[in-house]
Amino acid sequence: MADEQEIVTERLRRRASELRDKGDLLSEEKLKELYGNFAERFGPRQLQSFDGERLLNTLHDVTDRNGLPYWLEFKNDEEFDTRRFGSIAAGSALKFVMFKKKESGAWTVGSSNAQRQVSPDAAVEIARKHRDQLVAGCAVLDALPDDASDGTYANLQKGIETAAPDLYDLAWVHKYFSLLYPSRLDDFHMESYQRFHLIRALQLPPQGAGRYICAGRFVKLARSVGLPINLLTFAMYRDDPGPYRYWRIGTREGADGASVWPEMRDGHYVSVGWSELGNSSWLLNEILSNGLTSSVLCLWKNTPHPKPTS
Repeated sequence: MADEQEIVTERLRRRASELRDKGDLLSEEKLKELYGNFAERFGPRQLQSFDGERLLNTLHDVTDRNGLPYWLEFKNDEEFDTRRFGSIAAGSALKFVMFKKKESGAWTVGSSNAQRQVSPDAAVEIARKHRDQLVAGCAVLDALPDDASDGTYANLQKGIETAAPDLYDLAWVHKYFSLLYPSRLDDFHMESYQRFHLIRALQLPPQGAGRYICAGRFVKLARSVGLPINLLTFAMYRDDPGPYRYWRIGTREGADGASVWPEMRDGHYVSVGWSELGNSSWLLNEILSNGLTSSVLCLWKNTPHPKPTS
């Protein structure tokens, strides 16, 4: 397994080098600059200094180019290019919990099927609650030790859930935290992407659910590759963008049978054991007589089979 991990590490190093040579990879200096620009505007100290209409617009006005939602989803310039830090594009403006309608200026909450308006004073109270939860989440991340284990990240998940009970499971909140703590959190903001890319890196993802549980694996992988986490995840995404469905073929005979994986691995074939088919060795002759030796699916056991030619 150690050799396989080294193959993965070398593949990611090579991919990052290719992207750097093409000019597609940010320099570490530029990356640090962009993180700094974001923290200067939206770090916990800045949020704590806002209140009233300014706080409301900063956290929830999706049309305000100086607001947090715009920076997280749309901003694309020299000051900050949000596309480099993972997408949160899916869903409506209600993913930010509350938004300001462009036509009427009314503050709106609820769901896509049951929207309702709230007064400006009520909207400010909601924004204050969200600000306090974001700040509390930052305090939890501040306490996270370096080189934390899977168990510590599982506790981080619980800590974020406690600190930000209304926000912890939102993609934009994960992106917010990852921009402020880029050495502690990955910038895959969906669990499915996190687990997909860990499996692609030959790692069994940690047990449990939550957007923060897997982050420690990316921290360690980035360290082994010798890249900041953002450059690692960028290379991983360019190598294979995202989750896809696949068929799983079992490697045991019957419900409690012995594993046939060593035979399939060493013989370079896939075996499907449907006993109802009976003896299907005749199929091999049909395949060979028609010259179809480049790709063979063996449906029988203990029958000679050719290796793929290419």
